[in-house]
Amino acid sequence: MEAADCVVVGAGISGLQCALDLEARGFTVVVLEARERVGGRLYSVDGVDLGGSWRWDGDARADAFGERFGGRSARQRVDGAAWAVERGVLSDVGDRGGAIAPCGPRAKRWAGGYGELAAAAAAALRRVLTGARVSRIARTGDRVEVAYAEGGGERRSVLASTVVLALPPAVRERDIVLDPPLARARRRTAAATATWCGDWTKVAAVFSAPFWRERGGSGVVATPSCPIQIWWEGGDNALVGLGVGAAAAAVADEGDAALRERVLRTLGPCSPGGLAEALVSVRCESWLTDDRTYGGAGATGRAYGHPHLRDPDGRVFFAGTESEAAHGHVEGALSAGARAAAEVSALLRG
Repeated sequence: MEAADCVVVGAGISGLQCALDLEARGFTVVVLEARERVGGRLYSVDGVDLGGSWRWDGDARADAFGERFGGRSARQRVDGAAWAVERGVLSDVGDRGGAIAPCGPRAKRWAGGYGELAAAAAAALRRVLTGARVSRIARTGDRVEVAYAEGGGERRSVLASTVVLALPPAVRERDIVLDPPLARARRRTAAATATWCGDWTKVAAVFSAPFWRERGGSGVVATPSCPIQIWWEGGDNALVGLGVGAAAAAVADEGDAALRERVLRTLGPCSPGGLAEALVSVRCESWLTDDRTYGGAGATGRAYGHPHLRDPDGRVFFAGTESEAAHGHVEGALSAGARAAAEVSALLRG
């Protein structure tokens, strides 16, 4: 059986930060991630973010993380005309992109996407296992045994002194058995807590050229009557669209051809010459249909940073952006990872 000082469950940005901090303090760490990739809600395709996208002034941890792993900073462009499309009719609503897009007027992003940074962080760690879905954590004395299944179904365990659960509270409450269990009140709070942005769906449309810039547009396009309701510039030649809830999630099930037609139908009025030849690729990611992100319809609470979500329980510790009072965004996830690492370190150093 493999052994470590700490097992970190979840290779999202919070779990990765926790593992990096613990290794820097000289501890042995094994990171277990159920997905076949790292990053969690940080997921980028061709440099375009389909998960977390931005950082803002004062996000010192996010800035430091990006600089450490070679990120190229880019200001989120919202300057120029913002457009609205309603029933196929295009309207110019003026230079209001900063007020319409969910990023606001002063956001920055990483030119290669956040997913690229997460992959670089994982590569800096000694032991990261993907396709490793944790099912049970048994606590006995000063040891925890973390049982997981690999992609092929083979069951393995890691014996450790501590474990950090760095995944959405409702997901870990649903999927992982702790023996002995947490107190009932803590379990109820976790099960009821909504995953931050867990019901979002994003569409990335890459074009051969930024047609909106050629027409003086910012790339911000409001499409309120469509399931994907707001678009912005997500890369030099890309627009990213966002929708929330079940109607938006259904877009992800339409198939590649139907998704492409939806994008052309939605954004077509923005380019009188047509977009069919200019549209290079379309990708969609629904976090609501990802069971490693979305905790279920009953998880609607927003008690982020509640002691039930963040306080250690013996040798079990908690990270993830939902465990922070300054929740949401990458900054909160990084803060949670750093805090959990400090708590583990304090216990292990006695």
